[in-house]
Amino acid sequence: MAAAEYKLALRIAPWWPEPYYELGVVSQTLGGSTCAAHAFELYLLADPEGVHASNARAKLLMIKSRVPDKAHDDCIDCGQTCVLHGKPCCGACDCTGGKFPNTYCEESF
Repeated sequence: MAAAEYKLALRIAPWWPEPYYELGVVSQTLGGSTCAAHAFELYLLADPEGVHASNARAKLLMIKSRVPDKAHDDCIDCGQTCVLHGKPCCGACDCTGGKFPNTYCEESF
């Protein structure tokens, strides 16, 4: 998963702004608006006048203006996978939010 690669790069070089922006794009594409917003904010902190700064600001504004869909954001955010009865679910986070018992999120990388 691309998000895992960007997170690995950020563990090695947390001052590098590009992976924050790309993680935001990937997270937003996958439906993880909470993680995407956080990544865009970190990009802007790392490089407020950078190449992607105007796009990051626009994407962040769009995310924050929407009504959050917490049911979809629960597990997909920040590289996590929903686990049902000890096995990863086939859907990104179909089993979270109290829909099924014995569910939790875990790192997907």
